[in-house]
Order: sequence, then structure tokens, then C-alpha cells
Amino acid sequence: MGVNLMIAIHNHQPVGNFPWVFEGAFDRSYGPFLEVLKRYPDIRVTLHNSGPLIDWMEENRPEYLDTVRELSLRGQVEVMGGGYYEPILTIIPEKDAAAQIEQMNRYIERRFTKAPAGIWMTERVWEPTLPAITDRAGIRYTLLDDTHFRYAGLVDDDLFGYYVTEYSGHILSVFPIDRGLRYAIPFHEPQETIARLAEIARDRPDAGVVYGDDGEKFGLWPGTYQWVYEEDWLVRFFEMILANKDWITLLTFSEYLDRFPPSGRVYLPTASYEEMTEWALPVPAILKYRQLKKKLSDDGIIESARPFIRGGFFSNFLTKYRESNNMHKRMLFVSAKVASAPEDRREAALPLLLSAQCNCAYWHGLFSISTICAMRSIKTSARPSASWKRGPGRSWNDTI
Repeated sequence: MGVNLMIAIHNHQPVGNFPWVFEGAFDRSYGPFLEVLKRYPDIRVTLHNSGPLIDWMEENRPEYLDTVRELSLRGQVEVMGGGYYEPILTIIPEKDAAAQIEQMNRYIERRFTKAPAGIWMTERVWEPTLPAITDRAGIRYTLLDDTHFRYAGLVDDDLFGYYVTEYSGHILSVFPIDRGLRYAIPFHEPQETIARLAEIARDRPDAGVVYGDDGEKFGLWPGTYQWVYEEDWLVRFFEMILANKDWITLLTFSEYLDRFPPSGRVYLPTASYEEMTEWALPVPAILKYRQLKKKLSDDGIIESARPFIRGGFFSNFLTKYRESNNMHKRMLFVSAKVASAPEDRREAALPLLLSAQCNCAYWHGLFSISTICAMRSIKTSARPSASWKRGPGRSWNDTI
């Protein structure tokens, strides 16, 4: 008896990011990761690249996409879809959200020969009505943080495999991302991940376990390039998984859906990852929120209380930042104008509208800022320093 492990890697650069940031991120993260993966045909992953990054790669690194196609055809990589320009699907008109997903679906089917079955949910921003959009687009599944499931009342023993949710009869399967793996990979030694999987295998034989996180952690975050590649963390991680293949089975998400029934039905509340819900609050509320969490931590009950302590949600950024709201309302105005335009003009304008819906500019720009900071001040230590380990209560936002 063992575990079924599913690995998802999400790569993204925003619309309009600096060319040298695209190039540096590719050279330090996206390219090296794929080169190592190619050497291990028995390691299977699900891969998501956002549309702005795909556009840059098509023009500047098409060989990367050729390799993804090769790995997809041999069954090593499942290509995941999403909104093409990485929008927050819940803050754009439904017709535009459908167009975003459809544009990515068409691209993936043309470039990699098979339409995607799943989507990467941008910033894991979830609202309960989303299945109505994804189901109509032919999407079967997505990944969300286990935080979302805890807010719905689920506990540790429930957070394996996938659950079925629905809205007005529209169905979507949702996989909970394991928080322990997300904090360990790639910052801790590979054997710590193997130990975590062994613990799960002992307590929950044949469980489905999900790792899903940003590809930039594999080389772009300060300290990680030397640690992951020059010090061979990724090679050691892959080899350790293969050394335990008698009880660790690597599956894509589509394969898991086809082989295993759901763990149950769930209705998830509006949520994102825990840090995002904090950032979305007004500053005075953030200070009170942190004070409360500190008191609960000092009292030793933070983990049991965490599911019942929630911050805001993404739309709060439109009240927190006047500039974000102004851009958002202009975008909605343009969306309505594009929808009512003659067909030829609408087709010409739609890609520009959709690109203007890229999420990064609508909140406080953490991704763009942190990427630039990382590229400007790459640390030379072989292993990421403790201050860069993302664990409970820590985030990149705490370090910049």
C-alpha cells in the first residue's frame, strides 16, 4: 500500500513585464526545470504556463514549448489550462472569463494536441459560482489550497484525493493542495518530503496527495538556483521518488480522476490562500488580524483556530486601492464596448481587452515586485536561508 502523488507546477510572468525579467526567470527557473525533468521520463508532472509567458516563449524560446509537446505526447506531462492572460476569473465579466479559458484551450489543443482537462485557478481565488464558467468550457478539475477546504469544515484526514462541487448543476472536481508539501518543496531536504508521504501512506493507504505551487520557487527565488540546480536538489528529489516507486505512484490529475472516485461532495466558501486574504484587508484590519493571530499563537491554539479566522477576499483590493478600482471599472466599460462592437472590430479588440485583465496590476503587485527584487539581488548561499523558507506565518511579502 502506498500513495498516489500528483505534482503541478505553475509558471507565470505578467503582461508587460520587463524583457530582462522574462529572460532571467526562464534561464534560472523554467528552462532548467524542464531540462532536468526531460532526463527523468518516469517523473510525471502537470505543467501550467500562463499566456503572457507562453507568448514570450513562442517568440524567444520556442524550443521549450517543443519539449513540452514532446513530453506531453509521451505521457510524462499533462498540460494544464487556465485563463489565458492569468485573470482573476471572479472580477471580470463572465463572457470574458469564458473567452480567457477558451483561448487557452484552443492554444493548448493546437500546440500540444490535446485540450486541457484542468485549469490553474489564478491566485487560487475562488467563489462558489465558478463551476458555471468552468463546466461550460469543458474543464473537469482545478486545484485549491487546503485552506479553502478547512474553511468549509474539513479536517486533516479529509484533505486527500478530490471533491466534487457544483453550482446550479454545473460540476467541477477540486483537489486540495497539501500545505506540508508546499512548505517543504523545494526548501527542505527531499527526504523530508518522502517522510511526509510515508506518514500519509501509513495512515491513509492509497491516498491521493497533491503538490501544486509556483515554478519560480525552483531557481528564481533568492538562494534557490544554486540549491535546486547547482547543489542538485531537484535531481536528488526525483531520484528519491524513483527509489521509492514501489509505494509512490506518480499520476497526472486526469489519470487520478479516471481511476478513483471522489472523496465526497463539498461547497467551498469564497477564499484564496491565507496570505492573500490578509493582504486584501484594509491596513487597520490587517493590524488587528495579526494581533489576534499572535495572541492565538501565544496561547497555543492557532492551528485549531485557523479555519475560523478569515481575512478579506480579492475584490477588497478594489476598495483598498483607488487606482485598482479605476482600472477595473475602465476595463468593465471597455468590455461592454467590445461586446457591442461589430464582429470584425470585436475580434480585433478582444485580445487587447483580455490582456488588460491580467491580475497582477489589480492588486498590490507583489508578484512583479518580488520577481524584480529577486532578479536584482540573487543570493549566493547554496541553500535558501531560513528567512526565505515559506512556512506557516511566513510569506514572500514578509521579506521585501
